[in-house]
Amino acid sequence: MNLTNFYKDKKDKKYSSVYFLTGEESLFCKNTKNDLHLPCKYKLSLRNFSKDMINYIVEIDKMDIALEQTNNVSNINSENRGFPNKKQIVWSKENGMNDVGLINFLQSKGAYKFDWKMKNKDQTVKSFGGHLNILPLKSILGDWKKIVYFDFDPADSPKRNFKIVDFFVDEACVGFFLGDEKQLLFYHEFESEFYPLYLDFDGYFAMMLKSKTFWYWQKVLSEINEGISSPTTEHFISCMTELFPEFDFQKYKNDYIRLKLNK
Repeated sequence: MNLTNFYKDKKDKKYSSVYFLTGEESLFCKNTKNDLHLPCKYKLSLRNFSKDMINYIVEIDKMDIALEQTNNVSNINSENRGFPNKKQIVWSKENGMNDVGLINFLQSKGAYKFDWKMKNKDQTVKSFGGHLNILPLKSILGDWKKIVYFDFDPADSPKRNFKIVDFFVDEACVGFFLGDEKQLLFYHEFESEFYPLYLDFDGYFAMMLKSKTFWYWQKVLSEINEGISSPTTEHFISCMTELFPEFDFQKYKNDYIRLKLNK
């Protein structure tokens, strides 16, 4: 049983969450009725997985299930587009990619796309929702000419070293500058500025979970940093509060500030 098939076939409504039990080599599920720990319908070998790698699998699964159980959410889709092999991992490190969290994610979840749509009160589907699009390793370290930079940009322009990690919409992305020792992530609107998020991939992943991948949450973080609130942030707050009544924007901000690596 490989990861791809596990995520295609795992949906069983009697399970509320999936997690790893120390000392075991399979994922286990929590039964919603009697709170017993039962093996999943399909077990997944975790012999070569670190705790961090297992965490990516578990937390995305929990987010998926939470969205399925949320009113006014529909069209939930996920797609795995393959895993890097050992040679590609070595190649990525040799070419300067040093964010261990990102490499672990790609090994555990692979190149991964996840999206969903918000519904109106009359149950018609809105044009927006949540988007995550973590690219394959070879694409991340590829040449982003005519997308991030152009021929007219100087040969020494930092833009030429920008590598896209999350291509969540056609007009914007999140990535890092190859050659930067810390390789912290930036939010980038094409043909515009690069806005530092002050997060490594693990911090980005944590905020992604808190944001449920909602439309342009990355821009919201950049505006928190700038101390401004555009219609994008106001829309984020309004929709997140509507979908998730427990959502508290001040707590969200505080969580982000705690995760930032510029302290």
